[in-house]
Amino acid sequence: MSIDWYYVWSPKYEIFHQILYSELVKCPHFRVKPIFKDQEAFANTYKKSNHFLSGNTVKEEVLLEIMESMAENEYFIFSDVDMIVRDPIKLYELIERSKTHDLVFSREAGDRLFYNVGFGLIKNTKKNMELFKKTIDGINNSDKPDGDWINKFIKEMDIPATGFPIPEVCQSNMGNNLHKCYIFQILCGNSTYINNMVEKLISLSYYYNLIDYIELVEPIVWNNLILYFKRREPYSLVASFPMRLAPASAL
Repeated sequence: MSIDWYYVWSPKYEIFHQILYSELVKCPHFRVKPIFKDQEAFANTYKKSNHFLSGNTVKEEVLLEIMESMAENEYFIFSDVDMIVRDPIKLYELIERSKTHDLVFSREAGDRLFYNVGFGLIKNTKKNMELFKKTIDGINNSDKPDGDWINKFIKEMDIPATGFPIPEVCQSNMGNNLHKCYIFQILCGNSTYINNMVEKLISLSYYYNLIDYIELVEPIVWNNLILYFKRREPYSLVASFPMRLAPASAL
């Protein structure tokens, strides 16, 4: 039995797309369906204070398009692109066992009752479609990101939802759980695109040789990454990577 896996990617996130796709296709049960969006679709990010994606509804709009094209009550996966998959086969088996609710999301580290919507198993129901429509309205009329609205409406609409177990599904801030997980999301917490990308690439560097992907990283991001390691971990492999021909801003 197979399941569709969707995620949205854009040119600045191609490195994550290449890595995620290469891991997912190792499991024959995942029908991987990446959706490309021009960078212009994210032009309004980093405009509001609450979260760098606040005000952007691209993911929810894509979700509704997917659901309108699918059979009712069919399950699918929708995730962010900046995920690290460590065991796609066990992850698939977990997903199959989780088809007991209409929504299944990963859990937040500090609040296990709050869902992180960067990775979700979604059942195509009318109620879920209404949830994502309401989420778009909420995003367009506030500074809150999608996760705040989705968590709010799950409760208000009494949608059957639960969280994936930890450590099988977790985030990059969950420390000792990472070596036991099947998948984790790379988090960031900065106010600028460059610093967020550096933070994400730092996480990525512990699992992949970034020199293999150098052409997929903007020079200014790459150079800031190298500067970070030269200052913080001067004897690491990344610190020895070459700088690129572009000025690096200060971290």
